[in-house]
Amino acid sequence: MSVSRFYLIAVGVLLIGYAVFNKGFAYVGVAPIFIGEVFLAFSFFLLLAGSYSSRMFGSPLMWLIILFITWGAIRTLPYIEAFGLNALRDAVVWGYAFYAVFIAGALLQGRLVGAVPRWFAAWMPWFLVIAPILYMLGQKAADILPKWPGTETAMIHMKPGDMAVHLAGVAAFLGLGLHRRFLKPGQRISQAKEFSLWMVWGIGVIAAGSRNRGGMMSVFLACSIVLLFKPMGRLNRVILPALIVVFLGLAFDIKVPVGGDRYFSVQQILDNIESVVSKSDKSELTGTASWRIEWWTKIYEETVHGDFFWDGRGYGVDLSKVHNFADATKNRSPHNGHLTILARSGMPGLVLWVVFLGLVGLLLLQGYFRMRSLGQYDLADLNIWCMAYMSAFMVNSSFDVYLEGPQGGIWFWSLMGFVVALTEEQRLLYAQSNASLRSEPGASPGRL
Repeated sequence: MSVSRFYLIAVGVLLIGYAVFNKGFAYVGVAPIFIGEVFLAFSFFLLLAGSYSSRMFGSPLMWLIILFITWGAIRTLPYIEAFGLNALRDAVVWGYAFYAVFIAGALLQGRLVGAVPRWFAAWMPWFLVIAPILYMLGQKAADILPKWPGTETAMIHMKPGDMAVHLAGVAAFLGLGLHRRFLKPGQRISQAKEFSLWMVWGIGVIAAGSRNRGGMMSVFLACSIVLLFKPMGRLNRVILPALIVVFLGLAFDIKVPVGGDRYFSVQQILDNIESVVSKSDKSELTGTASWRIEWWTKIYEETVHGDFFWDGRGYGVDLSKVHNFADATKNRSPHNGHLTILARSGMPGLVLWVVFLGLVGLLLLQGYFRMRSLGQYDLADLNIWCMAYMSAFMVNSSFDVYLEGPQGGIWFWSLMGFVVALTEEQRLLYAQSNASLRSEPGASPGRL
């Protein structure tokens, strides 16, 4: 087995751990060094082993990632002496971008881009079953579950918004029919199994959406992107299972308390939708919105119109304290990854971030239309899946401390590593196909 393949298998195990066990898995290790940071250090051995492809540097995305990392390092190094581990802790919002570099290089080295959707298709059904169970267990038995030594975090701790992001990725995967096209040889999915997958997915969405508005919006946006490109695709098959779940939930008024005056119920989903599109009269839905807006406004004013325009406050200072929003949760960030980057890296950091995200979208769109022109519809749909998945990450990170933690940051940058490799492989395939057509008219294009 090659080093690059072994590394990608190890990354896959790491990502499954974060997706299924979420925040509980993030604390595997000994404080202040946890599994995500240990694995990142291990990843640097790829450079020493030479198990990466220099082709990744042919992607403009890779150069933007490197610039983003460089600017983040410039805004971190001066604060390490004063803030120590806190500076490194805050710096993960750009430090986890190294995962994109290593994963892209390993995928291109081993020509393993096609293995990623097959891996996702294999573990996806297990996630749909296990994640909601662990979420409810964490909600109902939080006081008796064992905690990681030296922390207040239970070993089973699933955040609903984080779970919803992966449910959004699963919905896009199923809706595009990729679960049928990237199975192991000889495998097949029956109509009954597919219906069951959608039913279990719907239960998970209700569980997450009942507790978290950002997660609910993540799922909605990802599904909307799929329907935009595949208006008559398999995503329409979710309608019947969804209607059944909604009807039963409303008819029998099924409610399971999950704390904070909220319930696992269809009605709670409707209340959350109301709170997003209009002013809600439920205090538990409006209480968190006001302080977020106040905090975000302060960050906007002091950077865009204030003294921190060029360099931000840097990585290490506790934003909750300097902005007078410190509370019992000990959150250091303003529940918005984009504004965290603005506050700590200034406008140059935010511009790099926005340009990067915009270029990701443009290259995925370009890849989609290029692959369709070659008749490579499976590869074309992978671009839409990545776009929908990325949108879910962006929505959830706009309402929670997500990219600043390993269960969100490592997953997001791993996805970006796949995007770099996917778009680079598709660019090469498109160029080779055009060259073949010029030399041999009628020749069929290759595959990844």
